[in-house]
Amino acid sequence: MIDWVRKVKVISPKIERAIHAKRIVWLSAFLLGFSFFHITVFGGSAEVKISLKKKMQLPVRELSALSPYVNNQFIGIGDHKAEVLIFKYDGSEISSVRRIDFSKVLLDLFSLCSTYMNQTCIEHGSAIISNWEGIASDSSGRIFALQEHSGAVVSFLPNDVRNSLNIIQLEFDKFHQDQSNRHARRGRSEKLAEGMLLLKNGHILIVKESNPESILEFAPSTHDTPLGLDNNSVLGKREKFNMSVFRGVKGIKARYKQLKEWRFRGENKCDLSDLSYSKRKSALYLVSQKCKKIMRVDSLGVTDEFIEISQEWALPKGIKNPESMIILDDDRFLVGSDRRNYSKNNLYEVSKK
Repeated sequence: MIDWVRKVKVISPKIERAIHAKRIVWLSAFLLGFSFFHITVFGGSAEVKISLKKKMQLPVRELSALSPYVNNQFIGIGDHKAEVLIFKYDGSEISSVRRIDFSKVLLDLFSLCSTYMNQTCIEHGSAIISNWEGIASDSSGRIFALQEHSGAVVSFLPNDVRNSLNIIQLEFDKFHQDQSNRHARRGRSEKLAEGMLLLKNGHILIVKESNPESILEFAPSTHDTPLGLDNNSVLGKREKFNMSVFRGVKGIKARYKQLKEWRFRGENKCDLSDLSYSKRKSALYLVSQKCKKIMRVDSLGVTDEFIEISQEWALPKGIKNPESMIILDDDRFLVGSDRRNYSKNNLYEVSKK
């Protein structure tokens, strides 16, 4: 009896180690299988880290949107003020920065205040010239600036802002209007329009930050057919945006209707801050400030209902509040940081390589 017990005590550790090793193998196989199941069935994607190549300073507070511009330039806008920055970036440094301030024109046209020395007019004026979250342009050099809380797209030519200014009023459907009003009553931000892309036929694509996170297509009329997003629908570098809607409009404002919406399948924990499209890759890229990552979408067709993420890249920890983004080529991005103090780095080049 004693010998048998001794043998069991000697053998038991070996058996335990063998059982433990098998458990590790089984657990690893289960986790690998679950990851594959999650990616293929639930639309998940493998997240890859992206490397930081360059830190820069663009002289604008709360940089919230970026876009390519004519003559190999770029444009950016800050949340705080109705002012666009046109600049060059050659891969090594920022140069030839030019400011286009359109705040005075907006105040002259849409404010009834003759002075901004009292609190009511200060608040009224601030609402007119602040909260810019999207920017785009066409081949003529016309700039389109998107204001979040009003859902308005202000467009103008840099050399003649006052005489070229037009406004496209985006009319969200009742669901999104109710969501915005509900958040406003709770003292939260409106979370309406964030980033913007120009499409052909005068259509506009915007991202909605949250509640829910979605991508919306707008057009001058509900009778228009949605285009979706692909190489054939996105406005090309040598094309002008279709402004024919203003020919039959008295004044400078036209109203656009919501045509199509794409949402995430199931619950999504990441907000949407900006978007950029690559014709070379035939893909849409989204940036999330909350999750600090860039996401790729391969299809956003008219018959699609959901936003399917095919790949994700985690941004370096040193980039705070990533609010804006442009894809430069297949492997590089410019990412803008929403920081109040622009004496600190607020523009970064990152690379997938």
